[in-house]
Amino acid sequence: MSRSFAMTPERMWLRNAAGIDVFDTDRKAFNLIPEAALTGTVSLVFPSFMTSGAQYFYSSGSLYGDGGAPFAESCSTVGTIADQNWGPGKAINIAPIYLGAVPAGTDYLDVQATFVRTAAPDLLLGSIPVLSSIQENRWMSLFDNAVVLENLAAWKRGVHFLLNGGGVYAALYQSAGAQYVKFIDSRTDLFVTYTPATPPFPATIHWRYRSHQPDACSVAYSINLSSTWSVTFKITPGRFT
Repeated sequence: MSRSFAMTPERMWLRNAAGIDVFDTDRKAFNLIPEAALTGTVSLVFPSFMTSGAQYFYSSGSLYGDGGAPFAESCSTVGTIADQNWGPGKAINIAPIYLGAVPAGTDYLDVQATFVRTAAPDLLLGSIPVLSSIQENRWMSLFDNAVVLENLAAWKRGVHFLLNGGGVYAALYQSAGAQYVKFIDSRTDLFVTYTPATPPFPATIHWRYRSHQPDACSVAYSINLSSTWSVTFKITPGRFT
């Protein structure tokens, strides 16, 4: 017996000297074209999420809950992220970023990349950072040519490298569900008295909450939820046989 290798459009197999098939598959093979690889660095800018209108709250407390002689007052401003979807062809469009051309007949991309976040969103609720969901500044091979970069509750951002009409593009996607994004506590010009005596405060505290009332706060509400990532990539085109 002798070693043999055979390949047809439907099957490939390899037989050793003992006549035993050591490799046999009907899966398609593909060829990478390393000399046509695309390399470079590009900035991915994710726009700030849209937020809902701010809500202003006023609260006060008194010993007996009758509204008289409050021992303290405070106010706060609360905002939320609206439900939204961004990306090519989504409710809010983000144009894909052109990275370069590949040879005719390309139908496969091998994507390797490293990511660094160069600008992070503002803190949520005044103290919660939006952490990246990958290890930054490390080369990685992207499964399905896509990766999620930020993932926090209903907040997600990611990029998909795709082939379209002989060109390679980076498509940005981001989505969010309604959630609190900022809580501002203003303690300016508060009227504070202590009843029936000086601190410690009374053991039982009664609070009243009102929204959109004349005495509600009007603290300025602003937050920047955009983020910017720098990606260095090597994209090798290929063809299925």
